[in-house]
Amino acid sequence: MAGHNGRMRGMTRSQSLGGIALPVVILMGLVALAFGSDSPTLSVALMVVGPALAAIVAPTAVAAVISGLTVVVAAVTAAATFGLRFGDALPALVWVIAISGLAVVLASMRPKIVVAPQAAPMRSDPVTPVPDLEDPITGLPTREAVLASHVGVLEGAARLVALLDVDDLAGVNDAHGHGIGDTLLFAIGGRTRWALDERPQPEDEIVARWGDDEFLIVISGVDDDACSVLDHIVSKVNDNQIRTDSGLIEATMSAGAVVWRPGEMLTDAVRDARTRLHRAKARGAAQVEIDLSVEG
Repeated sequence: MAGHNGRMRGMTRSQSLGGIALPVVILMGLVALAFGSDSPTLSVALMVVGPALAAIVAPTAVAAVISGLTVVVAAVTAAATFGLRFGDALPALVWVIAISGLAVVLASMRPKIVVAPQAAPMRSDPVTPVPDLEDPITGLPTREAVLASHVGVLEGAARLVALLDVDDLAGVNDAHGHGIGDTLLFAIGGRTRWALDERPQPEDEIVARWGDDEFLIVISGVDDDACSVLDHIVSKVNDNQIRTDSGLIEATMSAGAVVWRPGEMLTDAVRDARTRLHRAKARGAAQVEIDLSVEG
């Protein structure tokens, strides 16, 4: 844009120089013509071409200078060429003076070429960040992704909502580093999803990373089969060590589960599941508490 503005300023300067030079050159040519012409009266009269051109192409100030110069040159030229018969040149001089004055008026009335200033860049409105829909560590849907697709109350049959928590993940991070902790989360997320995928998985079943060390699972039904599925998922993690760069590490999970009732928001069910999770963890690691009461 700076280069473009520079070119525009250069064009404006060139146009101004052209508006000065062209009338002056023509005026000088007419002076030469007057001194060599058999009809000096015609030559003096033709000097109106200078201010006329200035009225067309030159700025107002330039047109005024050229018009004044034309009157002076025309008078000097008439005096030099006519001598004692200077009065014979007066009609031509009157025309030169009239046209020169008119040229200044026309130049002042001519629309001026204005180079528009560079528009300032528009300030964009603050953009609401788009939430990440996939957890970068586990590849599972995030809390935001789940809530975006479950914003209303539950319709249809009841489901089992379970909140799982990795036991003492902070201790693993302190002892081995956050990289090893991320390895545990990746492995736990994979095993959880794999365990749920082992059975025919309806579209309304969910496995997602809910928080730093929490996973959400939604299972169709609230019968013994649904509870067995949850126990199977937890055992897939608790009964198998995880291979990391620091060797095999034993990781366990605790879980709390409740019934997600028709007409209830998912967030309300998760809140109740968290209460059961806290009760389970109060008894130690690798504990599960399931509440199938419809009252919550």
